[in-house]
Amino acid sequence: YTASDTQGGAAQYQYSKSLVGIFLCSFKTFSHGIMPTLEALIKMRKVEGENLEKDLLKRLNVLDSTLDKIAHLDPLRIVSWKEKFQERLKALMGETEIDPARILQEASITADKLDINEEITRFKSHNLLFANAIKEGSSQGKKLNFILQEMGREANTLGTKCQDAEIQSLAILLKDEIESMREQVMNI
Repeated sequence: YTASDTQGGAAQYQYSKSLVGIFLCSFKTFSHGIMPTLEALIKMRKVEGENLEKDLLKRLNVLDSTLDKIAHLDPLRIVSWKEKFQERLKALMGETEIDPARILQEASITADKLDINEEITRFKSHNLLFANAIKEGSSQGKKLNFILQEMGREANTLGTKCQDAEIQSLAILLKDEIESMREQVMNI
């Protein structure tokens, strides 16, 4: 090519037909070589996305079934807690007469503090939000990560409030599964 000054001081380039031909020929060769590679990359990413979706939904099912186990154990936990509470009162108070209304009031306050039904309900709601976000299909990484963060909070609260070794072990299982899901979501 040749450059020459124009009136405005800017250079004007003139390309020879052979140089343009070489460029076009090189571009065609390049594009023919890269197109199959790009198509293979897109196909691979699609398959990877489908596999991630399957894995995340499988893990979501594990969370749901674990929450169902916790919901099943919860009434047993309350009965056990009530029995231990009565035994402790008898040990502390001995033969002293205790006002039943006062016992009921204290038991109600403590039972309210130990209630995990709200956490189970919110956790299941987060599971539905997570499943719906996955099904939306577009890039949902940040949204999924936020939902996982909320699930983690519910699992922590559930594990803290339950005061039951079996439910606490299930809460740890929930947290482990959430962490595995968070690692997968980082790939989205």
